[in-house]
Amino acid sequence: MKIDHLDRFGRTHHGLLSFRFAAEHGLSRRDWNRLVADERRFEPLYPDVARIIGSPVTHEQRIAAAVLAAGPGAMASHRSGARLWGVDRPDHDPLDVMLVGRTRRARLDGIVIHRPRNLDDLSPSVRQGISVTNPLRILTDLGAVDAPALFDTLQHFIMRGWVNTAAVAAVLDRHSGRGYRGGTALRNALDQWLVDGKPADSELEVRMAKIRDDHGLPPMTFHAEVLGFEVDFLVDGTNIVVECDGWTTHGVDRQVFVSDRDKDSYLMSKGYVVLRLTRQVLLFRPRLAAERIAGVVWTFAPQLARRQLASRPGSVLGATRPEHAGTMSASGAQDRFSWAAG
Repeated sequence: MKIDHLDRFGRTHHGLLSFRFAAEHGLSRRDWNRLVADERRFEPLYPDVARIIGSPVTHEQRIAAAVLAAGPGAMASHRSGARLWGVDRPDHDPLDVMLVGRTRRARLDGIVIHRPRNLDDLSPSVRQGISVTNPLRILTDLGAVDAPALFDTLQHFIMRGWVNTAAVAAVLDRHSGRGYRGGTALRNALDQWLVDGKPADSELEVRMAKIRDDHGLPPMTFHAEVLGFEVDFLVDGTNIVVECDGWTTHGVDRQVFVSDRDKDSYLMSKGYVVLRLTRQVLLFRPRLAAERIAGVVWTFAPQLARRQLASRPGSVLGATRPEHAGTMSASGAQDRFSWAAG
């Protein structure tokens, strides 16, 4: 066997070598044992898996070694799988590997082997050159070993467009009544992505709902239909629309950008006010987001603002109330949208 084959394999597998690969290229068991016995060049990690001395020692290398050691068909899963998909995980995480069916090794030191009875959503992916379960399957499994991490993991996957709330809900429906470990944790995580009982499309919509509730803003309908368009939030009883704009969804894609502006101009031509709040404001300056909405409500629906402030004295509407009773916002005789006052 040519040594450059081993070098090439090591360069593309996190500085690791496996006997299975070497055997496929003509290396005998005896020659393999002699090769990895050279402590100047190799560090045995598991039976049939060795690290090339000098290669960077990383957590991803540990995961790759565990998958190679587990044998054909093995996939990084659970906590290890989440890490490979970019989820922030502790460095002291156990190494999780999933095996389907029988295998020659029942145990490997330092590796948690998972043998699933549920075989749904098991199509493997490859991340950083390592076979790994897909995001939907990771969500299915993670709650059994680290329930508190599920919300952040779900958020990570949704924000990158790898899963959506409908797909996760379908997983829960498929597994209902099966004694599914982790199901309750996943349900709880998904519930945090519901706004008024409807699945949110992004973290920004979840944050907007929290801003509404925390700052005593008037009631709003989530994912309301307005003149044939779905809007993020509609202030109840008014023509005030609040949209949540993330850069990835609304700033990068030219067609989405154009569509947003076309929708805005049409709604405004029909008497609607459209307030777009950016990711920066929604995530990092929630009070400012609340104040901007409150200002719009005082301007275009002052009677609603007064009623809401009377029912919620601590509302942000109190801090944004116009100082001069003679201004259009405060007096105006009637709301700009008088029909909205109810």
